This record gives sequence, C-alpha cells and structure tokens, in this order.
Amino acid sequence: MQRWMGILAAALAVTLAAQAGASDTVLVGGKLVKLQDKPGSAADQAIIKFAKDPALGEVIPSPACPASSSVRIATDAHAFTVPLDCSKWSATGTGYTYSDKTGTAGGVEQVMISSKTAGGKLLIKMKGANYGTIAFAGPAAFVEAELRINGAGWCGRFESPTATFKKNDDETLKVKGPSTDCVSPPTATATSTSTAPSTATGTPSSTATLTATPTLGDTVTPTPTPSVTPTPTDDVPTPDLCAVAHALSLGPTIDAIWVEGTPAVLDGNTPITIEGSVDNGAQAFWTDPRQCATDPPPSFHWVINTPLVLGYTARGISGYRADILEIDADSIPKFEPNTITFTFTVTSQVPNPSGVFFSTTKTFRALYRNSALLIGMATTCQTMQQTGNGCDIEAALAVVPGTPT
Repeated sequence: MQRWMGILAAALAVTLAAQAGASDTVLVGGKLVKLQDKPGSAADQAIIKFAKDPALGEVIPSPACPASSSVRIATDAHAFTVPLDCSKWSATGTGYTYSDKTGTAGGVEQVMISSKTAGGKLLIKMKGANYGTIAFAGPAAFVEAELRINGAGWCGRFESPTATFKKNDDETLKVKGPSTDCVSPPTATATSTSTAPSTATGTPSSTATLTATPTLGDTVTPTPTPSVTPTPTDDVPTPDLCAVAHALSLGPTIDAIWVEGTPAVLDGNTPITIEGSVDNGAQAFWTDPRQCATDPPPSFHWVINTPLVLGYTARGISGYRADILEIDADSIPKFEPNTITFTFTVTSQVPNPSGVFFSTTKTFRALYRNSALLIGMATTCQTMQQTGNGCDIEAALAVVPGTPT
C-alpha cells in the first residue's frame, strides 16, 4: 500500500533511521533486500537475507518468552520497528524461527536466525495487509535491517558501492549485498546550564540534615577460615575440535528449504505453490558437521526440471551455485496444472580420510502458477540474448555465456 502522509513519515525517518543499537553486531553477509510497496497490499512484501555471516558464529540468545525481540527496517526516508510476539519463537537446530502466517505483528510472517562457526544466517519476511500499512520502497540511498533480542542486536546496511541497487523506485527496492555496519545513534553531549539563585524575601527555612547514628550491637570476632591446598592433578589436554569433526563419517544435512515463507516438502512428491507473477527466493538451510571455522564452505547446486527441459536455466534465475536461489517473476514457463521439480545438493569440501567428499541432495515439487511466460515464448527466449522477435520477457532469455549454472 502506497504510504500516506509521506511527508510526515519521511521527517520521522530521518530520526529513526539512525537508531541502530550502539552494541549491535555488524552483519556483513547481506545477500538481498527486496521491499515492495504497490497499490493495495496484496503484493506488498519485505525480504531481507544474510547468509554465511561470520558475525553469526556465536550462540544466539533465546528469543522465547519472556524475552523481548523486534525487527527494524530503515532507509534514509522511512523507518519502522515491529515488536515480535515471544510465543511465536521456537528453537530450530542451531538457532530460532519466528513463524506467524497471519503476520499479526506488522506483517512479520517469518524470522529465521541460526549460528554456525563458518557463518550463520538471518532471514526476515514480511507481507500481507498488516505489512501494507507500514510498507515502503524507494528511492533510497541505503537500507538497514536489524533484529534485536533483549539487549543483543544484529544489524546490516545495504549501501552503494558495497551493495548493488537493482531496482530503486517508489514501488520496488531490490538490493544485492554484501552489507556493512549500520549507523550508530549520535553520542549525547551533556550540557551544564547554570541558573542564578533567586533572592529570598521571606524567612529562610531550615534544611534538615540527616545524620546516621551507629547502633551498638554484639561484637563479632571473625573465625579464621582454613585455607584449602589444591591437590595436584595431571593436566587434561584440550581436545582438538577440528580433529573430532573431521573424524566423523557424517555427510551434510539439509534441514529445511523455504520458498517465500513456505516450507518446501522435501519428499520429492508433495508440491507447494509458487506465485510466478512475482519475484521468489528459495533458501536452503544446511549443516556440515565435519566443517570447522578454518575449513572451506560446502559447494551448492540447484537444478530445475520442467516437463519439457531437464536442467532449465534462464536470465532471471540466479544463485544456481549458492544456497539461495533467486527467481525473478515470469522467468519459468506456466505449466500448471503440471508441476516442476527443484533439486538442491550440498557437498562438503572437507574430505574424509579416504578422500571422499560427502554430499546430500533433497528434491521438492512446485506448482509454478500465474506466470506470464507461455511455453511457446519460453522456447523462443531460450535461444536469444535480447528481447524481441517473439520474446517479450527479459527474465526468460538465455543466461549470459559464462554464468555458473
């Protein structure tokens, strides 16, 4: 919903945009910000993603009740903070998930935060009517996203030249990371004001002074406490945690895959619905039990199979070799009522003693509906590098040569 009272909102945002907590942990693993504020509220949404962030390597404090938590999103023109319901948090793996499909609190439907020694993740998703009342987009010079749990905070700023603005208008703001530190609130400077005392015209009143009078009681003579001499013990060597991890014969796990706030059913059969007329993102949450902080991260691979093409690719799809797959609107043909298949593979880059790299694969099906890309046009677009001659959708063009897929 286009924001009303825009002038007032912009004025307030100048103050609110710089309210990042002074003790916030800086998030540098920003991947994506997408803010939509279109007429009505059906298409309004906010998606913010941080991944492989070294700042999320420590244990996350519990946001469950009675803790307090909130989400803040700000630009140089607008800002809002949404308090979160502590009862909607649950522990998941090495972190926590906030889930509320109704978006009762400001349209916040999902918040996922997890910690890993090799870099953790933070995902914030907002949409629906409750988000529409506070939604905003661009133009903006920067975007800040912050999650706070009690006294702890994590904040990242998406700003050029570190980040890249893909779209930046009053309906859509889309920015690719990485992120940098948020702006801390200005330090208050105490000003001492001296006021001259007034001249008394009446009888001066006396000021009572309280004097503490000690009360005598029994005198206690302290009893000496015998000292304890510790018994020498053999030094216990600290275990090499990396050696312990490397000795495991376990492959990576794929804990969950979410597509725009919807958890995929990873049985390879049960389909979920993906709205093809808008941008979508699929994020995989994984764990590599054999990986230490000094080890390289796993490799990733997404494969899309349609009823006509195995290994479908298009210009509007990116992140084939990452754990976040970005799918622009209308980049996949409309096959409904038939479904398409997404396969995600994570391969550990820490070999076992025999030199084998463990890998894990999960598959889910999806009904990709309401795409403006028809099958005939898709076939034409797949042979072209620019629109025209029967291909009117840029997102459906063939990928640029050399693009990892």
